[in-house]
Amino acid sequence: MNLKWVLPEKSKLPIFDQILIQKNLTVQQLRAGLEQLPDEAFLSDIDMAAQRIINGLYRKEKIVIFGHDDADGLTSTYILYDFLDKCGFQNHHYFVPNRMTESHGIQESFLQFVEQGKYTLVVTVDNGIVAFDGVEKLNQMGCDVIITDHHLTYNDQLPKAYAVVNPKRTDDKYPYKMPAGVGLTLLIIRYLAKMLKIDVPRCYYIWTAIGSVADKVPIDGVNRILVRYALDNIYQMHDDSFDFLLNFTNDLYTYCEKMNFLNNIAKLFSNGRQEGGNHLIMQFLLASGAEKNDYFRNLDAIRTEHESQVRNIQNFVVSLIEDHDGPGFIYYDNTDKIPYSLLGMAASQVTNKLHVPAIFLKNKQDVIVCEGRCSEGFNMVDAFRYCEEHLIQYGGHVKAAGFTMKPEEIYLFIEKFTEFLHLNEHQILEGQSIQISCPIMLEDFTDELWDKLNLLQPYGMGNTEPILLLRNVLVPNNLLCFTLEYETKPITDGLHYDLLVQWKSHHTLRIIDYRLALKDDNKPYNL
Repeated sequence: MNLKWVLPEKSKLPIFDQILIQKNLTVQQLRAGLEQLPDEAFLSDIDMAAQRIINGLYRKEKIVIFGHDDADGLTSTYILYDFLDKCGFQNHHYFVPNRMTESHGIQESFLQFVEQGKYTLVVTVDNGIVAFDGVEKLNQMGCDVIITDHHLTYNDQLPKAYAVVNPKRTDDKYPYKMPAGVGLTLLIIRYLAKMLKIDVPRCYYIWTAIGSVADKVPIDGVNRILVRYALDNIYQMHDDSFDFLLNFTNDLYTYCEKMNFLNNIAKLFSNGRQEGGNHLIMQFLLASGAEKNDYFRNLDAIRTEHESQVRNIQNFVVSLIEDHDGPGFIYYDNTDKIPYSLLGMAASQVTNKLHVPAIFLKNKQDVIVCEGRCSEGFNMVDAFRYCEEHLIQYGGHVKAAGFTMKPEEIYLFIEKFTEFLHLNEHQILEGQSIQISCPIMLEDFTDELWDKLNLLQPYGMGNTEPILLLRNVLVPNNLLCFTLEYETKPITDGLHYDLLVQWKSHHTLRIIDYRLALKDDNKPYNL
């Protein structure tokens, strides 16, 4: 697909100042540290939740953390479990449901677990905001429920829990609305630590960074402060499990190297699902000595097999989109080509390649499940809301959401979703473009500019890496001092090009897109 190049207005400001204005940032914001985090007391119900947890500790109640089986949910589960450990508590457990065999949310297996274990307090992490029936059943069993979640509410309704901590509540006063599930869990731990007058273990920040990066939340505001703090202090984040994982990488110097390391850990966390609320990742994190090594070897073997499966699915998706044309992409996997756990990855691959909203559907037990992804300018939750008459339940984020649906509704849903695509076709087309940060000359690639641009790190969702325009460059002659990487196919040597590049390191440029440069008579050079 030939993407439109969108240039900013001409400016006489220095390159770094132009980028700051585009991102609506100041140097002070970029330098913000933990002391600039908003007061956790602004979070809805946080005092009720914290007091209830502390009372449970003092009374030696049986507490269970109800997690989610992705990297965000697992890191959330781990840091809260470990914090209760470090408070001297030994009467807590965790339960991580297996999404491959169960529907999302509080299901019968967890209700039985709570009843048989005689738990009196459930704390959800990274889920629960739409668990209306599950919370009601737990209440009937005499079990209090504290919901901690960062997903969107359903029509502004809240489960009838003891406390609901979610910055996306319409009545919530916390100024930042987009933390990851583990980010929210960390904020709750920070609040608990203040009440208990104890320190927050520093290592929780690195697990928060791992979960946040994996969940692809915006790397701005609170998320940026937490992730950057973790990366800046990565070798001070001492924890048995993180120290163990550091042994499997080279020294990490740049933000790019550190982010790649976190992403590799997140890939490890995408495996290890088990039945009965157990999870290999939790067992690895909580193990010690030789046992930890055994769990890791098992997980690494599963990861290797999983990555092979991922490559096969990616090749299959490439074949699906080869001749696609239209404002969106819909694929119903009725031949069971794609595992449920990889539906989101497949949808992301389509969106990244075609720059259109993509949804993947498949049968799971007696319902159809869906994962949807989209680019800037489109809202996947709004799209599902438009189709909600055909859905059982939906939720998620603006760019990544999902739902369940009765099989008999599929064709009516597709018709309604397609209608929404056409109503929003203009926004979709606007998303099929590359936003250029600013033009740059070869002589502008200086150590001073590199140091300034490093203030923008780490890059991620909501804080994209600057894309710089180099005009009329003779390749490779003008770029001999750089190592070139390619987002697209390598270009032909000996021609003049306009290049869109990202500056990956002092001597590395990544070419995002290119066009033949034009002479003054509007004809390409060398042709």
